[in-house]
Amino acid sequence: MVAIECKTQSEFASRLDINQPTLNNYLKGHRRPDLDTAIKIQVKTGATLDWIYLGDRSGLPVRLATALPDLSDRSAEKAG
Repeated sequence: MVAIECKTQSEFASRLDINQPTLNNYLKGHRRPDLDTAIKIQVKTGATLDWIYLGDRSGLPVRLATALPDLSDRSAEKAG
């Protein structure tokens, strides 16, 4: 895993090879990435696929758990 340090969401999106509006939709829980993109995000950041798809923060490294938004409520809303 390579640490990605960015000052803006646009810079972070660029390093993940996605556009900023797409990243914003992922972070807000409006959309979920396809599997290839999710794996790329996981490899480059250390975020777990459980967090990316389910909002489950339990397997995240501490530094990510404190930095990433809690998506668990949004996942439950979409499922229900």
